[in-house]
Amino acid sequence: MPSHNDIHHAYLDKKQEILNAAAYMSVWNAFKFIEKTTVFGKLDELRVYNETFKTQERNSCSSLDSVTEHHMQLGNTMEKMKSCYNGIADDLLLLAAFEHLMCFKLLTNGYVIHDFKKRRLVTDIDSRTQKLPLDSLKTTAQVEHFKDSTFNGSVLLMSDYISLLTSNESEVKGLNDLKDRRNKAHFDSKIYSFGVHNEDFFAATRLILDSVSTEFSELFPMHVKAN
Repeated sequence: MPSHNDIHHAYLDKKQEILNAAAYMSVWNAFKFIEKTTVFGKLDELRVYNETFKTQERNSCSSLDSVTEHHMQLGNTMEKMKSCYNGIADDLLLLAAFEHLMCFKLLTNGYVIHDFKKRRLVTDIDSRTQKLPLDSLKTTAQVEHFKDSTFNGSVLLMSDYISLLTSNESEVKGLNDLKDRRNKAHFDSKIYSFGVHNEDFFAATRLILDSVSTEFSELFPMHVKAN
């Protein structure tokens, strides 16, 4: 796989073949991330349990025995949901897969995926714009101006970038929720508490799983057949 430095040189030399090579490995990595999630292959099952849990929550109880049975039903369904989705652990993998998928989308569409160390030195780039297309790199951008880290989820969810993947409002909302859950992971104990999932969650998770799987199967068909 091309190194960060290789990619930086490819930006300036307009070597799309190197950028494509990096993009393809991003898809490979993205697929390896989603394979490690608990929700991979279980999203439809999770949706069924999610609806069951919401129905059970709405049911009223008329006696102490029914209350006890009701709590047991909720607990059993909760455990089934947890067997399909592993909370923050899945979130971290899904967001990493999303970031790699977006790197693929950007690189194959002629975008830079690295920010600049000092944007003011690169006079060919308008620092107010969200996107950094290769065509905007002319004479003042230099290899050492680029950072060795790619854009994070917050940048990739900007409208000029995420539009390469989706314009669906529910999917974008779910992706932003995913990013926010990851950002709160260090200090917010609520991320470990249980809750039902909304439609935005399912839309975003489906988008990541299906998009990564589709790109992977197209780029690495022999690997898909072998497994």
